[in-house]
Amino acid sequence: MPELGKEEQPAEPQNLEEREEDADLEQGPALLETLHRADSKLQTTFRQAKEPDSVVQSFFDEVAANIANGVSALSSTVAKGAEELGNSISDSFGNKAGDVASFFKSLSINSSSAAPTPARSVAGGSSQASVATSGRSSFTTTRESSEPGPGTAKDTKEGSFTVKEVEGIYGVDYSKYPIASYVKLPSALQPFVNLPGLDHYMVVARPTMDKSGGLAGYREVVPKTVRAAAPFLIVVDEPGTTVQDKGYLWYEFKLVDVFKLDVSKMKSFDDYLAKLSKKGRWNCKDRQKKLNASPLKVEYIPLTQDRAFLETLWPLYQRTGEKNGFCVLGEKEFFDFHLNTPDLTVMMIKDTSKDNQIVTFCTGVRAGDTLMPMWCGTDYDHELAMKCSTYYNMLYEYFKIAIADPAINWVDLGATRRTAKTSIGCEGYPVSGYVRCKNSIMLAIVDTMMKEYFNPSEFMQDP
Repeated sequence: MPELGKEEQPAEPQNLEEREEDADLEQGPALLETLHRADSKLQTTFRQAKEPDSVVQSFFDEVAANIANGVSALSSTVAKGAEELGNSISDSFGNKAGDVASFFKSLSINSSSAAPTPARSVAGGSSQASVATSGRSSFTTTRESSEPGPGTAKDTKEGSFTVKEVEGIYGVDYSKYPIASYVKLPSALQPFVNLPGLDHYMVVARPTMDKSGGLAGYREVVPKTVRAAAPFLIVVDEPGTTVQDKGYLWYEFKLVDVFKLDVSKMKSFDDYLAKLSKKGRWNCKDRQKKLNASPLKVEYIPLTQDRAFLETLWPLYQRTGEKNGFCVLGEKEFFDFHLNTPDLTVMMIKDTSKDNQIVTFCTGVRAGDTLMPMWCGTDYDHELAMKCSTYYNMLYEYFKIAIADPAINWVDLGATRRTAKTSIGCEGYPVSGYVRCKNSIMLAIVDTMMKEYFNPSEFMQDP
């Protein structure tokens, strides 16, 4: 291993593409970006492939055929309910939902009496539907001190479960998204996503798309009242995870890797440098050398609930999002998050020669033993932003903070942008999403929709 104290030369000169990696890394958090891309793909498919009515009919026909042929399972215990639901839908919405009613009626007519199998594989291996077994004996879930959530612990009974209830932080451990904002369904289904009980879905994950509570701990992270009100619940966890649950069916779909830096065994920044490639070490030292020789300075402070200060950050965040093609947070969401989320910090790189003008900033979010550099903004019109690689230097400073804090084991940069993130020492960790299904009908619908419209490689830029 080369001596770290000596300057190393790169294998080849740093080119324009490498210098522009700063901008690549400043894409919005992958979870919301993925939803945006999936929505765009879905709408294009609806517009180009079929008329809305034929989309609905062919979709329902396919699900009904899968169940009738045994490809998808439908429990006999919900067959009667399916027919009654079909009649109810028809009565409530008239001809607009005629094909929906026909679909549910076809399920009850064509379904076998076989109960759902405990687990099954889906074609191509890209997704997996699994039935969570409901044990009759009680079990207790406890939290480790490093788990997220500032709430006070309390025991609560949920059927056969005894759960140590500790509420997580909204926007950090779980988030609620309106369905109508991200998915525009065919005309026959549009009335349903505007109903109070069907207008949103809950995602139990960190905003980087990494696991928060996971399947084993989502009950602890999300308050019971919030879970009960969510018509659709998606939990992010490691691939292939199984869990005992209260009779729910869990549909697994694979996402792309989340990129994190493991600092648990690092004692100094030299340990971090030793992890990098020869080129990566040279780039790091070169970037920091240019920053130190400039009038720029780094400042890291707690983020107080000061709206006037946030007013100076919002334009930088907005312009950065627009430059990268998608602004994840709107203005209201940006201020709501920063004014209501506890224990935030902010890293800033300022120009001392221009009255401490902010060139780059990034909000730091702490969850358990993980530090997440989250919402970022850069003034790309500033002549030193790219020359001094302000975004990369800000990440190096976050790495230093994490290494110096024995309670931090991970720095989480989120999904996508594999090349840029691995070049600074991060490694990819696979994750999956799990959709909670309350019965076999919902499982069959989710199965068909995901296989038809969701391909993570098309929605997430992961070169």
